[in-house]
Amino acid sequence: MRIPRKIDDRLTDAIVNIQFNPGVPADAVVGYFHNLAGNLYDVTSGNNTPVFPPFNAPGFLIEQQGFFAIDSKSGIRVDVSAKQINFNITAGYRGWDLYSGLIGQTLEPLFAQKVIRKVNRLGLRYVSDFKQVRVFEQINATMQIQAFNPELAKTQFRTEFQTDSGSYAIVSLSNAYPTFVEQTGQPDGGISSRVDIDIIRGYDSQEAISFDQLITQVHQAHDEQKQLFFSLLKDEFVQTLNPQD
Repeated sequence: MRIPRKIDDRLTDAIVNIQFNPGVPADAVVGYFHNLAGNLYDVTSGNNTPVFPPFNAPGFLIEQQGFFAIDSKSGIRVDVSAKQINFNITAGYRGWDLYSGLIGQTLEPLFAQKVIRKVNRLGLRYVSDFKQVRVFEQINATMQIQAFNPELAKTQFRTEFQTDSGSYAIVSLSNAYPTFVEQTGQPDGGISSRVDIDIIRGYDSQEAISFDQLITQVHQAHDEQKQLFFSLLKDEFVQTLNPQD
């Protein structure tokens, strides 16, 4: 299977979530990050009240007490609370090299200062929305529920399985949902489909991993997500997304 270096993947969310036990008092974690943020990023904004993401997924909810910062160079938002750190895009996806670099830049001092003592969970979730696309017609699978819905409009499909590396994958597809005019909330006659892929790795109570090991596994989760994304979609559909080798 050929995997392009870059495509127009219509990403609306690219989340990396790390849950951990702190090595400092829980209420001091946010303070450590607040002090680091000005040195780590070209900060465009920050606040003590994080904004919740537009979807609700187990393990990805951000705790109420926290701090966020947005790096103007990468457009990446970082939310930190007592026991987790969350990365997401705010202004389009600018590539994995930039994204993973900022993740490493953020985590390394938190490990070095023992703010992160033990990682409990790593999650990577990429969400792509495709306008005017019926995604069930563009996947390498056949789905027929004609007795109920001949066009499978407003239909969702979800599957969960373990990957070869031992990670846990959740693939969710939403097909041909109506779109709406933002200002009025009225249907605009269009449709949109969603491809949502989670890669999750949990760590047991005895499994302590280093900063270098975590970064390696972040890259591995990203590779697994890409493999799933491109194995799921038909090649002729991928060609419409301006692939670049």
